[in-house]
Amino acid sequence: MNVDTTLIEQHMLEQDDDGDTLLHLLVIDGQYDLVRALLSCAQRGSVLSYVLTKRNSLHQTPIFIATAAGDLKMVRLLTSSAMRFNHLGYADMKRTLMLGNYRLLTPLHVACKQRRTDIIEHFFSLGVCLCESEEASVTYSADGALPIHLLLPTREEYSTFKKKLVVHEVIRHVCVRCPHSLTRGDGVSGRTFIHMCVNSGYWDTLCIVGEYIDLDRFHASKLKDFAGHFWERTGKRLVLEEEDDEQEHIRADLVAAFNDFTISGVPVT
Repeated sequence: MNVDTTLIEQHMLEQDDDGDTLLHLLVIDGQYDLVRALLSCAQRGSVLSYVLTKRNSLHQTPIFIATAAGDLKMVRLLTSSAMRFNHLGYADMKRTLMLGNYRLLTPLHVACKQRRTDIIEHFFSLGVCLCESEEASVTYSADGALPIHLLLPTREEYSTFKKKLVVHEVIRHVCVRCPHSLTRGDGVSGRTFIHMCVNSGYWDTLCIVGEYIDLDRFHASKLKDFAGHFWERTGKRLVLEEEDDEQEHIRADLVAAFNDFTISGVPVT
């Protein structure tokens, strides 16, 4: 049976009232086989580029939708197609993968927020970074956050043992693959993931970070040996999970000692 790929390509370019293309709708429904068949019909690189980068009314690309659904299999299929048209010279593959929604949240932002180590690792394998780089493969969200900043545990996660283990495992993975992202500031105040951990009193999280980067060298010009005093004042690697009162006391001492210091104009509180 002969398939009129030209006619199929025409339908692939159409959008409904919500701005969704046929590819958007199939990804939303999780129709993996149909998505694969549809993409195989895109004979022209320009058509494939269009449907993979087209945003609906919420500025969501098909790759964004697949990531938000946590569908790694679908994400792999779509990114492999993106690499295909990238070889044809129609677009920069990494920029295509990282197109954000109306809040400028990219698929990598979403994967970090959902604690999906598998999807994060897949993006790493494609050369996507967790922080702004010379290639500018990732941009700030509307709130000024890079993907790494969305890995900061919520209060619920930090206070729940099992949930904290999950998010810490993701953070540990990121520390191994992209440690420099931990020292990149947000787009609002310049605070890094490390600053956010200190400000939140997340000592256990900071201990994990300290295993992979030299906190004594971290932003020394801004922190004025903050990290060195930090370890000295908190003793043995800040493992204070069962001593909340002591933890709060230490944090109060730290704030009092360094309340004259600022990080990009923001007090350490």
